Amino acid sequence: MILRWTQGLLLMFFSTFHDCIGTTEKEKIVGIAGFKVALPCNITPPSPNDELLLILWYRGDTSNPLYTMDARRGVTNHTRHSSADGLSGRAYFSIVDRPAVLILEPVYAADAGTYKCRVDFRIARTRYSKAELSVIVPPKKPIITDGKENVLESLIGPYNEGDSLTLVCESEGGNPPSSVIWWRDSMIVDDSFHTVSQSIVQNIFVIKTLNRRHLMATFSCQASNNNQSPPVSTTVTIDMNFKPLAVWIENSNRPLSTQKPSKLVCIGIGSRPTAQLTWWIGGKKLESAKKTSPFDDNHSENKTISVLILKPNIEDNGRYLSCRAENPLIPKSEIESGWKLDVHYKPQCKNDQRFLYGTSKNEAVNVSCGVEADPPDVRFRWKFNNSGHVVDIQNYYQENSRSLATYTPRTQYDYGSLLCWATNAAGSQDIPCVFSIIPAGAPDPPKNCTVVNKSESSFRIECLEGYNGGLPQYFTMEVRDKYLESVLLNLTTKQPVFTVDGLRSGKTFVVTISSVNVRGRSHRVMLKPNTLHVPETLTHKDAKWSAKVSPVLIVLSGLTGGLLLVVIIVFLILRYRNSNGHQSKEGILKNDTIPNRYGKNDHNFTDMSSQKCPDIIPETTVLSGENQLRNFSRYEDFKKDYDSRVEDNWPDKDTIAPDTCRSQVLEMVPPRPSSVSVAEGHQTLLKTQFFRSPVEKPSLTENISSPVCIHLTTNKSEAELTLVTRETD
Repeated sequence: MILRWTQGLLLMFFSTFHDCIGTTEKEKIVGIAGFKVALPCNITPPSPNDELLLILWYRGDTSNPLYTMDARRGVTNHTRHSSADGLSGRAYFSIVDRPAVLILEPVYAADAGTYKCRVDFRIARTRYSKAELSVIVPPKKPIITDGKENVLESLIGPYNEGDSLTLVCESEGGNPPSSVIWWRDSMIVDDSFHTVSQSIVQNIFVIKTLNRRHLMATFSCQASNNNQSPPVSTTVTIDMNFKPLAVWIENSNRPLSTQKPSKLVCIGIGSRPTAQLTWWIGGKKLESAKKTSPFDDNHSENKTISVLILKPNIEDNGRYLSCRAENPLIPKSEIESGWKLDVHYKPQCKNDQRFLYGTSKNEAVNVSCGVEADPPDVRFRWKFNNSGHVVDIQNYYQENSRSLATYTPRTQYDYGSLLCWATNAAGSQDIPCVFSIIPAGAPDPPKNCTVVNKSESSFRIECLEGYNGGLPQYFTMEVRDKYLESVLLNLTTKQPVFTVDGLRSGKTFVVTISSVNVRGRSHRVMLKPNTLHVPETLTHKDAKWSAKVSPVLIVLSGLTGGLLLVVIIVFLILRYRNSNGHQSKEGILKNDTIPNRYGKNDHNFTDMSSQKCPDIIPETTVLSGENQLRNFSRYEDFKKDYDSRVEDNWPDKDTIAPDTCRSQVLEMVPPRPSSVSVAEGHQTLLKTQFFRSPVEKPSLTENISSPVCIHLTTNKSEAELTLVTRETD
């Protein structure tokens, strides 16, 4: 007994030692993040009489187990399971599977690493096993854009037929990096992906030209980085607009009749959405289509039907009738089908023919009847009708769509109407052509003759035709000078419209107009037109414009200009006079004070009133009894204008004899205005320079260098200025 216990203890020791120092092979397990992964662990006892006691799971080199199953109570079905916080709720150890497995659901990328499973038995030694878990992170769901950052999902479009389409697929995330592939149904269409950044893989798929085969085509972009999990994908379906494939008109290229409406049916196919059908005749759109159906039972053809009820008129003959099919969502997608109309109609009278004929008794007249008809193969018949009877006319013949009848009135009762009918395959003419046969005579004169345009050398006259007397007529015009009465011009025209050119301007002319046929001439119509004077019109030859100037406007403009010129001249004269008068007044004396340079004061001068000569003697005062003025600054100004060289030639004041000074008419012109005031009862001797008066006609610039005696005698009521000069030889 002791020996067996010792052997077991040694065996357990060596087994434990072997496990501690030995290594076991690692089993590699690959898990997909987000899915379930199983880590195997062998828990089978080595002998039947042994049993499982404890299972511990470790991760990496940690000493704390992350999962524990404790069966030491002896009941395996009631073992205790516990897991670390990081595996709570997503880890479970299953002993049902063989081998037993630790299930992680879901597994995370952070769960990758080396896992170690420790199994303790009651008898056998502890068993260890290892598993290397690798976690693959699948890529995120791809995003499809159009290259302009517009995300595309599910049904995209609609795109027009013939457009190009660019699909950009990007897949983000994934470890290892994923592959991005374009599929159409079960066929790869583009596997040329490339890495944009560390976590984004891109594949650009380009369809250069969209066609009808791409309608509702499904394209899938798949991203995958393993073969265990299904690839993630995004799918788009292309919706498209189609151009019309064909359009036609049923029972086309057939003649239409003006007598009854025709039903025209236009069919267009191939357009998506259904085409818009429009009718056109002669380049003009018709709005009278009665019915337009979206499509018929065969929806795959996108058939559109339009019905037009058309009753053409004669003017539509030869015009192009067409039906256009167009998809308004696609520019320049219209197609059309049609034919040139052949409109059948009964004969009708031509409007541009003569309906009035004049003839004399027993004189034959040829009456022409022309009709328009389709088909042009026609037959004619003629009748004569007056208020008394109707007679068939047999004397006629036919050329294509025209018939010529010869008729001769014998009596006054043979004047009336000739009736002409024509018949073709479309039917007989409803309203006959009516030609009036009347007695022939001279024409009536033209009516409403008016001068409608005139210039310096021409005028134009327009009239209305009068009755032509039943015969072809023409018109004549004579132009005469009003005073000389000589014929200047003769004109003959088929219409009463006359233009005369090359005339002299500003002249009046006498114009006579008359109508003429083989029976004679009408009375004359007289007009007196005139040509314009040359100033009345102003014509610009290079440009297309003309202007007329009224004579009254010319006269008013001249008067206004003359009046303005007179005002300017008067203004200049007045300004010139005022300027000279102001200078002469202010130039007599400067407004300065001159001290008495001769020594003694003269008390014999009386005061000069400043009201007589305000410009010469302003109101300034002088000290009583003295010859000195207070304002010496004026005297300084006066000295600036004074010529001292003249003063040197003057004798002393006391040596001037009274008889040596004689009165002369002189004009004083100082350089600038100055004045002097003289107190009452005082006398002052003034010196200045003078020029001879223009009355004596000397040179105005002749300087008189002789001394001048100025005696000022003033009193309270008046001032008197006497200029006394003495000339020296």
